[in-house]
Amino acid sequence: MYGYSEHQYESSRETRDSWKFGSVSLRVKHKGRVGIADHFNCTNEINMTNTREVELKALLERYTVSNTSSKAPSSHDVKLLAESLAPGPPRAEHALAYLTLSKIISTQAQSGSTYNELQSSGIEYIIEVFGSSTTDLDPLAFVPFTALIGSLFPLDPQSAQSLSTHQISVTSDKNAVDDPLAVLLEAAELPSALQPVLADMLAQAAGTKVGRELIRSRAEEWLRGAVGLNGSPDLAAVCAVALSKLNEEVVPGQEGQQEGDIMEMCDKMMEAVRSGSSTSAATRTSLEGLAVLSSRLAIRQRLADDSAFLKSLVSLSPIPRPKGGSLPITPRASIDLDLEAEPADTALCYGITTILVSITSPKATLSAEDTQAARLRAMAISGKRDTSQVAQDDPLESEDAVRKRVTSVIQSGGIKALTGLVRADSQVVKAGLGKLCLNMVEDRENRLVFIRDGGFKALSTVIRDLLPSSTKSEQAPVNETKVSSLLHAAQAMAKLVITTPPNLLFPPPLTTTCLNALTPLYHLLCGSSSSLLQRFESLMALTNIASIEPSIATRLVEATFIPTEREGESMWRGKTDRTPTRIFHRIEECLTNDNTLVRRAATELICNLVSCEAGFQEYSNPKNARVPSRLRLMLILTGSDDLPTRLAAGGVLATVTESPDACSSLLKEEDRPAWSRVLAFMEYVEEEEDEDGNAIPVISSLPPDEPSIHRGAIILFNLIEYVAAFDQTPRRKELDRMRTAGVQECLMRILRSKLDMSILEPVVATLKLLKSIE
Repeated sequence: MYGYSEHQYESSRETRDSWKFGSVSLRVKHKGRVGIADHFNCTNEINMTNTREVELKALLERYTVSNTSSKAPSSHDVKLLAESLAPGPPRAEHALAYLTLSKIISTQAQSGSTYNELQSSGIEYIIEVFGSSTTDLDPLAFVPFTALIGSLFPLDPQSAQSLSTHQISVTSDKNAVDDPLAVLLEAAELPSALQPVLADMLAQAAGTKVGRELIRSRAEEWLRGAVGLNGSPDLAAVCAVALSKLNEEVVPGQEGQQEGDIMEMCDKMMEAVRSGSSTSAATRTSLEGLAVLSSRLAIRQRLADDSAFLKSLVSLSPIPRPKGGSLPITPRASIDLDLEAEPADTALCYGITTILVSITSPKATLSAEDTQAARLRAMAISGKRDTSQVAQDDPLESEDAVRKRVTSVIQSGGIKALTGLVRADSQVVKAGLGKLCLNMVEDRENRLVFIRDGGFKALSTVIRDLLPSSTKSEQAPVNETKVSSLLHAAQAMAKLVITTPPNLLFPPPLTTTCLNALTPLYHLLCGSSSSLLQRFESLMALTNIASIEPSIATRLVEATFIPTEREGESMWRGKTDRTPTRIFHRIEECLTNDNTLVRRAATELICNLVSCEAGFQEYSNPKNARVPSRLRLMLILTGSDDLPTRLAAGGVLATVTESPDACSSLLKEEDRPAWSRVLAFMEYVEEEEDEDGNAIPVISSLPPDEPSIHRGAIILFNLIEYVAAFDQTPRRKELDRMRTAGVQECLMRILRSKLDMSILEPVVATLKLLKSIE
């Protein structure tokens, strides 16, 4: 709800029947220097404000206590809420009144009431406000009631519509009846403080189906007239918000006219943002309207092309300023700055965030089923039978167009604005900021700028607030939207970790601060809603973090993940499965993924993890029943078609074969001895099959791969060293298997090739060891 500050309009004389933009029948009298503040003495107003706050707290407490919450609000309570919601009272009082109104409605909804009590009290208040026997009505008397209805529309549209159209007698003629909306429209024909409040009420009503129907039948003409006024740009902007919401529903046969109207409304709201401030009511309401319109591609492009608008939008962010101190320079990341700023306005931050997210969002990636459904939907709307004609990509959704829009936002200071926006105490705002950070770092060229301007610190705060609390024994249910928002923020962090050196990304001490990135990456890897791309990026990021220090790799090997209630849902079980899962096991599952890149990333991560003692034991401990199958899988991966996967698997085996237990498990392979697989890894050649299914090596002119030779030679050396400790009979048997595989011949061929001596050293050492045991 976008509240309004005090509005004052001046008139040097009594004005009558001028500045009209609708059909009128009542005579409305406006006296000179009309303004809300003119009706109150400052001292008395402060006392009245304090009194209202006390009464509001008592009213809220009454509806908070269960045994008295069923008591209906009186007409005095309704009047109290209306006066507190009107322009003028402090922001805290306005927020308290809105909270109380929301509590009254929710309490009666829980009790099964249809709000008859609230409507009954509201009707008494209507009679008190509108039951005048004179024809000269003061518009200021209607401001509190109008503000009340505007606040009620988002909470309970039916009650708001019923109260605003309740039939009452407004003249001395008892047979003449009208409703409050008609009186308000008549009273707001001429400049007064009622006009902006009525415009705001209609803007809130336009956000509901009931309200849109009411506006189309009763108030659309008034709104269009106000938009065309040249003397009141703020009023025009608020009315443009209401009209833009009306145009969200496509009217058949009027698409072109609606599009033109929307562009005109967009220009009005952009002008209000460019010329307004964060405390301006028109600016705040314009943000709401632009947040709705920015879902359209044409509007996104128009907003991104206007650099003045973007800079004004970003400047509205509540950017905190550090307090002054005695030390002129503070070491980087040594302490947290004590930021001096008022609490962030949630509604303002939500509007800014929503607009920026819309501008920077790329085209949604759809599955094959969703793509076909979209084509069928477009075909049904257009009436065409050929889906290829209706499913054309919009150039505004191209990667180049999106990249330019993101660049425009960054150049306008969008990254620095995150520092202020992240202070909003709202999960919805934090969810939007997570998506905004992801959009900004999608292009690799923007990532260093993102880190330099403080984006990574803001992203870390967003992730911290979106992560489920681990302090509660019974974790609260997490809805799908929150899980998706956390994944967006975690994916943004993964992209930064992948491409940025850890010492530049994490502040010192590096080995401590980098641990904060582990939990969000676990969610990205293990979440049931994670996409394949998100899992791949989480594996890449974890690989980089594990390479910082063995102690971090140990922590990763031993880590467990407890899924949130949403992530643990299973369609085959009657209740949520929240059994702790080891991260190491999830990584192993990715080793057999159908996607080559996912297999590669998982293998490279395992290669880093076996460098620590905990990871080494996972592939060498004889008491672990999974060790043989793990080694067998790594041996198979050394024959992968993907070179990086082969090298990573070879690196794992080169490390773990230092353990005699690992060597013993490898040599027990009977289907295809480990010797032949290691030699194939060193001299990798693609194989084809003949008609009978026999392997035919393909002759290649490519030189042997030096890293593969180096790793393979180390594996052979460790295996032969293990065999050297055998007794004579088992050693002779293993030597026969080596001769059959052609170990010595392969090593000699490699030795005769023109390779660097650093690569040939382990080959020479392996040949010497083999000669010594024959």
